[in-house]
Amino acid sequence: METVPNSAESYDFIHPDHKINSDWPVLNLISKNTAEQFTEQLQKRFQFRVSATSSAAILAKYKDAFSEIDDTKLVFEVSMPPLPGNAWLCVDRSLIFALAEKYFGGKGEPPAEAKNPVLSNTEKRLCQNFISCLEASIPYGWETILKIESTEISRISLEKINHSVDDQVVVACKYALKIDDSEFNLEMIFSHSML
Repeated sequence: METVPNSAESYDFIHPDHKINSDWPVLNLISKNTAEQFTEQLQKRFQFRVSATSSAAILAKYKDAFSEIDDTKLVFEVSMPPLPGNAWLCVDRSLIFALAEKYFGGKGEPPAEAKNPVLSNTEKRLCQNFISCLEASIPYGWETILKIESTEISRISLEKINHSVDDQVVVACKYALKIDDSEFNLEMIFSHSML
Protein backbone atom coordinates (compact mmCIF):
# COMPACT_ATOMS: atom_id res chain seq x y z
CA MET A 1 0.00 0.00 0.00
CA GLU A 2 1.34 3.40 -0.99
CA THR A 3 1.45 6.16 1.64
CA VAL A 4 0.51 9.68 0.70
CA PRO A 5 2.77 12.36 2.16
CA ASN A 6 1.08 14.85 4.43
CA SER A 7 -0.01 17.99 2.72
CA ALA A 8 1.30 21.35 3.80
CA GLU A 9 -0.47 22.98 6.71
CA SER A 10 -1.35 26.64 6.71
CA TYR A 11 0.11 28.80 9.45
CA ASP A 12 -1.50 32.00 10.64
CA PHE A 13 1.33 34.31 11.69
CA ILE A 14 -1.11 36.95 12.98
CA HIS A 15 -3.09 34.58 15.25
CA PRO A 16 -0.80 31.67 16.17
CA ASP A 17 -3.41 29.91 18.35
CA HIS A 18 -1.58 26.59 18.35
CA LYS A 19 1.21 28.18 20.40
CA ILE A 20 -1.05 29.49 23.20
CA ASN A 21 0.39 28.87 26.69
CA SER A 22 3.87 28.19 25.34
CA ASP A 23 6.83 30.19 26.55
CA TRP A 24 9.19 32.46 24.60
CA PRO A 25 12.82 31.75 25.58
CA VAL A 26 14.12 35.03 24.09
CA LEU A 27 11.63 37.08 26.11
CA ASN A 28 12.53 35.03 29.19
CA LEU A 29 16.12 36.24 28.81
CA ILE A 30 15.00 39.83 28.18
CA SER A 31 12.73 39.70 31.26
CA LYS A 32 15.51 38.26 33.42
CA ASN A 33 17.96 40.98 32.34
CA THR A 34 15.31 43.67 32.86
CA ALA A 35 14.52 42.34 36.36
CA GLU A 36 18.20 42.37 37.36
CA GLN A 37 18.66 45.96 36.20
CA PHE A 38 15.31 46.97 37.76
CA THR A 39 16.48 45.61 41.13
CA GLU A 40 19.66 47.67 40.87
CA GLN A 41 17.76 50.83 39.88
CA LEU A 42 15.17 50.43 42.67
CA GLN A 43 17.79 49.86 45.37
CA LYS A 44 19.73 52.95 44.27
CA ARG A 45 16.60 55.10 44.13
CA PHE A 46 14.80 53.96 47.29
CA GLN A 47 17.77 52.95 49.49
CA PHE A 48 16.18 49.82 50.97
CA ARG A 49 16.14 46.10 50.20
CA VAL A 50 13.96 45.38 47.19
CA SER A 51 14.31 42.78 44.44
CA ALA A 52 12.61 41.97 41.16
CA THR A 53 12.52 38.53 39.54
CA SER A 54 10.91 37.33 36.34
CA SER A 55 9.06 34.16 35.44
CA ALA A 56 8.29 32.64 32.03
CA ALA A 57 7.00 34.83 29.20
CA ILE A 58 3.84 33.07 28.00
CA LEU A 59 1.75 33.43 24.84
CA ALA A 60 -1.91 33.94 25.75
CA LYS A 61 -5.16 35.24 24.34
CA TYR A 62 -5.91 38.88 25.14
CA LYS A 63 -9.05 38.01 27.15
CA ASP A 64 -7.09 35.53 29.30
CA ALA A 65 -4.12 37.84 29.90
CA PHE A 66 -6.38 40.68 31.03
CA SER A 67 -9.00 38.60 32.89
CA GLU A 68 -7.56 39.41 36.34
CA ILE A 69 -6.92 43.11 35.70
CA ASP A 70 -9.31 45.01 37.96
CA ASP A 71 -9.34 48.02 40.27
CA THR A 72 -6.62 46.46 42.44
CA LYS A 73 -4.18 47.16 39.59
CA LEU A 74 -2.65 50.30 38.12
CA VAL A 75 -2.38 50.09 34.34
CA PHE A 76 0.24 51.82 32.19
CA GLU A 77 0.92 51.99 28.48
CA VAL A 78 4.53 51.36 27.47
CA SER A 79 6.08 52.74 24.29
CA MET A 80 9.42 51.22 23.24
CA PRO A 81 10.56 52.59 19.85
CA PRO A 82 11.55 51.19 17.39
CA LEU A 83 9.08 48.42 18.35
CA PRO A 84 5.67 49.27 16.86
CA GLY A 85 2.63 49.89 19.05
CA ASN A 86 2.43 49.73 22.82
CA ALA A 87 2.74 47.18 25.58
CA TRP A 88 0.82 47.33 28.86
CA LEU A 89 2.19 47.27 32.38
CA CYS A 90 -0.06 46.15 35.23
CA VAL A 91 1.12 46.87 38.79
CA ASP A 92 -0.49 45.81 42.07
CA ARG A 93 -1.99 48.92 43.69
CA SER A 94 -0.84 47.59 47.06
CA LEU A 95 2.79 47.76 45.85
CA ILE A 96 2.68 51.55 45.69
CA PHE A 97 1.18 51.69 49.19
CA ALA A 98 3.94 49.36 50.47
CA LEU A 99 6.65 51.44 48.75
CA ALA A 100 5.35 54.56 50.50
CA GLU A 101 5.14 52.80 53.85
CA LYS A 102 8.68 51.40 53.57
CA TYR A 103 10.08 54.70 52.26
CA PHE A 104 8.82 56.47 55.38
CA GLY A 105 10.20 53.88 57.82
CA GLY A 106 7.44 51.26 57.94
CA LYS A 107 7.65 47.55 57.18
CA GLY A 108 6.55 47.78 53.54
CA GLU A 109 3.62 45.46 54.08
CA PRO A 110 0.57 45.49 51.81
CA PRO A 111 -2.63 47.08 53.11
CA ALA A 112 -5.59 44.90 54.03
CA GLU A 113 -7.39 46.15 50.91
CA ALA A 114 -6.14 48.34 48.07
CA LYS A 115 -8.93 48.74 45.55
CA ASN A 116 -8.82 52.49 45.13
CA PRO A 117 -6.81 53.35 42.02
CA VAL A 118 -6.52 56.99 43.15
CA LEU A 119 -3.03 57.74 44.48
CA SER A 120 -2.16 60.37 47.08
CA ASN A 121 0.36 63.05 46.02
CA THR A 122 3.13 61.21 47.88
CA GLU A 123 2.19 57.91 46.25
CA LYS A 124 2.17 59.61 42.82
CA ARG A 125 5.74 60.82 43.35
CA LEU A 126 6.91 57.40 44.55
CA CYS A 127 5.06 55.72 41.69
CA GLN A 128 6.81 58.03 39.21
CA ASN A 129 10.19 57.15 40.74
CA PHE A 130 9.27 53.45 40.50
CA ILE A 131 8.26 53.87 36.83
CA SER A 132 11.47 55.85 36.10
CA CYS A 133 13.49 52.89 37.40
CA LEU A 134 11.62 50.56 35.04
CA GLU A 135 12.01 52.98 32.10
CA ALA A 136 15.78 52.90 32.66
CA SER A 137 15.82 49.09 32.98
CA ILE A 138 13.87 48.08 29.86
CA PRO A 139 16.51 49.20 27.29
CA TYR A 140 19.16 47.31 29.30
CA GLY A 141 17.06 44.13 29.17
CA TRP A 142 16.64 44.38 25.41
CA GLU A 143 20.20 45.44 24.49
CA THR A 144 21.34 41.97 23.35
CA ILE A 145 18.44 41.80 20.86
CA LEU A 146 17.53 45.34 19.84
CA LYS A 147 18.50 48.89 20.75
CA ILE A 148 15.45 50.48 22.36
CA GLU A 149 15.70 54.20 21.64
CA SER A 150 13.77 55.29 24.71
CA THR A 151 11.04 53.95 26.93
CA GLU A 152 7.99 55.97 27.86
CA ILE A 153 5.51 54.68 30.41
CA SER A 154 2.26 56.55 31.09
CA ARG A 155 -0.73 55.65 33.23
CA ILE A 156 -4.03 54.84 31.52
CA SER A 157 -7.51 53.96 32.74
CA LEU A 158 -8.79 50.39 32.97
CA GLU A 159 -11.38 51.22 30.30
CA LYS A 160 -8.65 51.85 27.74
CA ILE A 161 -7.40 48.25 27.86
CA ASN A 162 -10.84 46.83 27.13
CA HIS A 163 -10.86 47.97 23.50
CA SER A 164 -9.18 45.04 21.79
CA VAL A 165 -10.22 41.80 20.14
CA ASP A 166 -10.54 39.06 22.78
CA ASP A 167 -8.81 36.40 20.68
CA GLN A 168 -5.83 38.60 19.82
CA VAL A 169 -2.57 36.92 20.85
CA VAL A 170 -0.36 38.62 23.44
CA VAL A 171 2.79 37.69 25.34
CA ALA A 172 2.60 38.10 29.12
CA CYS A 173 5.84 38.57 31.09
CA LYS A 174 5.29 38.24 34.83
CA TYR A 175 7.52 39.76 37.48
CA ALA A 176 7.56 39.48 41.27
CA LEU A 177 8.79 42.41 43.31
CA LYS A 178 9.85 41.74 46.89
CA ILE A 179 10.07 44.34 49.64
CA ASP A 180 11.48 42.55 52.69
CA ASP A 181 9.06 39.61 53.15
CA SER A 182 6.16 40.96 51.07
CA GLU A 183 5.81 40.02 47.40
CA PHE A 184 3.90 41.97 44.74
CA ASN A 185 3.05 41.25 41.11
CA LEU A 186 3.85 43.19 37.96
CA GLU A 187 3.01 42.10 34.48
CA MET A 188 4.21 43.42 31.14
CA ILE A 189 1.91 42.41 28.28
CA PHE A 190 3.08 42.74 24.67
CA SER A 191 0.78 42.50 21.67
CA HIS A 192 1.95 39.77 19.30
CA SER A 193 2.24 42.33 16.50
CA MET A 194 4.67 44.38 18.60
CA LEU A 195 7.11 41.48 18.67
